[in-house]
Amino acid sequence: MFKESETVEFKETTAQVKAGVISITAMLNKHGRGEVYLGIDDHGKVLGQTIGRTTIKDVTQAVVDNTEPKVYPKVEVRQIEGRDCIVMEARGIDSPYFAYGRAYIRVGESDKGMSPQEIEIRILNRKKLLWEKEISEKTLADVN
Repeated sequence: MFKESETVEFKETTAQVKAGVISITAMLNKHGRGEVYLGIDDHGKVLGQTIGRTTIKDVTQAVVDNTEPKVYPKVEVRQIEGRDCIVMEARGIDSPYFAYGRAYIRVGESDKGMSPQEIEIRILNRKKLLWEKEISEKTLADVN
């Protein structure tokens, strides 16, 4: 049995891919990384997933087409307990990420809507961090 966490989410089937996209953005907003497994239920029981000719492409497209800034996940089939599951993995530092026009944050094993204030703080911090990461040729003595 597997367990969900702040960086791991389980969905039973590809019919829940929209919820999986939301979970990916929520995890990116909280931790900068996340994994969603399609074919495992909420209790960690491996059910497996039927994978058609375009399934991987469709799952990948659902993530890319419905996220801002764009998330380009690694999507692959993994054999878990002898059954095929789809795993979506993503990493990113461009928070806040939006799914279907809304920002989410991971709280325990749940995805919660992010408040306008939290979104504003993240945007301001992102701009500040970009400036602070610039390399200067000046020494500390030059600044004083």
